[in-house]
Amino acid sequence: MLKFLHNKLSFRIPQVVYHPPYRVTPITHPRICEPTGVWYFLMEELPGVTLESVIDTMTVDELNHVADQLSEIMAEMRQFTSTTVGSVTGGPFRNTFFPWPFEPESSWSSAEEFISYYRDLLSEFCAPDYVEELLECLPRDASIHLVHSDLYPRNILVNGSTITS
Repeated sequence: MLKFLHNKLSFRIPQVVYHPPYRVTPITHPRICEPTGVWYFLMEELPGVTLESVIDTMTVDELNHVADQLSEIMAEMRQFTSTTVGSVTGGPFRNTFFPWPFEPESSWSSAEEFISYYRDLLSEFCAPDYVEELLECLPRDASIHLVHSDLYPRNILVNGSTITS
């Protein structure tokens, strides 16, 4: 995602300096967690401190300033559209709430297909009425836009109340 967005948005995002290739370890047993892939990558250091480290000391006006900037950033990201629901690479997205063996194997061609996948998955664990109630508010014909899948204060850098990255 960082590589995809670098120099495409008006706000600063860190440039990836190095990302080793993924290492795939075959799963030998579903109950045994074996490390797979790469657990690190290097990116440029950008100015600021995490919002998480200062959020409790900020005034209401400072928090509103951060919220206004986040709103603008999300609107800018939303301008990127896609024909599939998944990763910017075209593959499936990773959802840590549904680990193996429930990870999707590919992206979805529509919001309806995405919802159907999760309906089937949730039906394995939840009552049908609950699943329908949970999913009924999701639009079936929604257009697909870029979103930040890990938007937490620890991933936002600020200087005072100005977002720096």
